[in-house]
Amino acid sequence: MLRTSSRTRPYKRFDAGLNASAALEYSKLYLRVGTEIGMTNNLRDAVAKATSKNSSFFVGLGYRFAAPSEHLRAVPAPRAKISPKQC
Repeated sequence: MLRTSSRTRPYKRFDAGLNASAALEYSKLYLRVGTEIGMTNNLRDAVAKATSKNSSFFVGLGYRFAAPSEHLRAVPAPRAKISPKQC
């Protein structure tokens, strides 16, 4: 295995960026698309004002086994019965 010191690595280890995505849902199928945009320059030593930033684009297709309303439905609390004699 070739080992390099931190001085010879051309890229920084830290990266930060922004992420944005949107999803469409129809019945139990959904489609998600999005992008990630790097905000930091990954090059350790800038050469002639060169920059290197990570970026990506993604598409996802999925299937929900349970409809969203089934697992997020709130169950009402039981109501106490009041007889006319208690009023």
